[in-house]
Amino acid sequence: ASTFQFETEVMAPRLEQLDQLVGQCPYGTCHGDESGGARESLGHDPSSAAQQGRLTFAELRERVQASEGEIRDALAAMHAIEIDGRWCSVHEDALAQTFEDIRLHIDADDVRVDSVSLAACAAALPDCDPVLVRHCLRVFAASESAPEESAPEVTGEERVALDWTKVATHQAHKAFQLFQEEVGGGGGGDGGDAKAVPRGEFFSKWNSILPGAWGTGE
Repeated sequence: ASTFQFETEVMAPRLEQLDQLVGQCPYGTCHGDESGGARESLGHDPSSAAQQGRLTFAELRERVQASEGEIRDALAAMHAIEIDGRWCSVHEDALAQTFEDIRLHIDADDVRVDSVSLAACAAALPDCDPVLVRHCLRVFAASESAPEESAPEVTGEERVALDWTKVATHQAHKAFQLFQEEVGGGGGGDGGDAKAVPRGEFFSKWNSILPGAWGTGE
């Protein structure tokens, strides 16, 4: 006879620690070389990722109380990236600069925003890490066309369609920041020193930094 019983119940995943774990060594700021890590996947020592405190998926699985699927979904939602089998966040400046380089490539080579070739984009941006180019396109792509995160090489004719909402939102924030820099408002995160942006000037600036046909109002 038993005088007790155990009951199991479904609990929400505890993902609070995941953000901290993948943020220990952000891609783009933590590699320790002259580039600040912006090209860290190109020929660097694979052991450096471990030395910087980045964890494998198996190690994340051991430390975070959530299912494998929930952890993978959370990593995708926070735009984490896998380098040499270890996961880390991507510093916002590295992501923003890479997207700006992609935008300039789209405008210069008249690339369609709904059909961006991964291979052509990587080839056109020799100073950018192809891993980060691929990741950036994945972040800003429409969900149905987002490429899988896989090997560092970008090959074949894989194409993605950029998502209007994601790109427009990102560039709207950039337009505001550019305006604040021009007027010397600072544009701090708390908005305390931010200057009011005239509606017409904001939309003019925003339109000028939208890629491809979107920047022409089409």
